[in-house]
Amino acid sequence: MRVPFGLDEHGNAVWADQIPYDRNGFKCGLVCPDPNCGKRLKAVRWSKDDPERGIHYLAHEANSRCAVESNPESLLHLEAKAVLKGLIGHDFYHV
Repeated sequence: MRVPFGLDEHGNAVWADQIPYDRNGFKCGLVCPDPNCGKRLKAVRWSKDDPERGIHYLAHEANSRCAVESNPESLLHLEAKAVLKGLIGHDFYHV
């Protein structure tokens, strides 16, 4: 499954279309947003010959067993939390 966003070294969400074209592959420096995974992600380009199209999506290394890849609802939940964190400026915590 394609992952639409990853986390940078500060825990901030970075969406695929925000990644510079020359930071493809593992050079993007992002990790999986699933707190049970946290493995590095690679940025996949739309086209190797068309830098205007930029980065298409993020993906795990081959043979990953991350729950985000098998559970779209989990990915949607993580994405919603990332959007809200960006709006209010802090993480959510379990009470």
